[in-house]
Amino acid sequence: MDENTIDMVDRISMLPELCCIYHGFCEQNISAHTLNIRTSLFEPKEVKIVEDCVASVLKKGVHVLGFLMGYTDLKDLPKVRLPDTLLSASLLTSLYICDYELPLSLMVDGVKLESLKLLNLVLVVIDEGVIEHLIAGSPLLREISLSYCHGLTTFNVCIHHNLQKDKIYCKSRLERIDINIEAPNLRYFIIMNIKNIAPSMNMVSCQKLTTFCYQGPPLESFTNILSSFPVIENFSLWLPSYCKNLKLSNHSLRRLELHSHCDSEDIHINTLNLLLFECYDDLTFTPSLGDYSYPLKACMECHTNECDDPFGSRS
Repeated sequence: MDENTIDMVDRISMLPELCCIYHGFCEQNISAHTLNIRTSLFEPKEVKIVEDCVASVLKKGVHVLGFLMGYTDLKDLPKVRLPDTLLSASLLTSLYICDYELPLSLMVDGVKLESLKLLNLVLVVIDEGVIEHLIAGSPLLREISLSYCHGLTTFNVCIHHNLQKDKIYCKSRLERIDINIEAPNLRYFIIMNIKNIAPSMNMVSCQKLTTFCYQGPPLESFTNILSSFPVIENFSLWLPSYCKNLKLSNHSLRRLELHSHCDSEDIHINTLNLLLFECYDDLTFTPSLGDYSYPLKACMECHTNECDDPFGSRS
């Protein structure tokens, strides 16, 4: 490591500390590998201090950036806007943004996040085309997470070979999700959509998808969706509204997790190689699929609010 570079993680909860760090970056020939800014703002001048600090850090070549902002109830207090230089931070590998405004030039200038592998946006206003622009300018991107981003109505991934994990948590309707144009290495996909209208989905190019988690109104055909994933092993399904007829057919599935109030006679499953079927009447959305060791024999577990201990039947 260069002697003028330091590994530093600063979790800033008070603005005076932020000022000291800001002046340190400006006056000394040092750079930070990691910087997490967590602070609350009360006056407009404090917004400017944070913006200047971020701009200074970016000039030094930071690798990991995290922004978590808290605002008071003052209506006149603007949100912190990230600088345009963020879009060409070539050394940046991880970016977490919560409740900031994206750079003004995002849709005008080219995005050149050549090293970015992780992008996590929370409570960020997303205009049409913004996500597509960010992804297209991040060729090494492996994971993207979007949580409660106002304005998010579409999600299109086009010609991306490194993307492996997508997470979308949305309070508003997703009109369309397109991951069908060359996202061949996508392996993990989560979508939470709490509105009453199901999103349209086209993911036929995701031939390596192994884990799929879905919460929302029933899609037109879950069997058709699953047929797009020839090697899928884990399927987790939350249905907050009553489903009169649930049909699932897929012979590569190993684990199926169903959260629903569906009657058992309304569930029709054709999964010859299924090893674990978990059925819950708890509709809390907490995706648990991940690293999992499957049982040696086929197993069914039913978890209900009426019974503290799950029961299972084995074949």
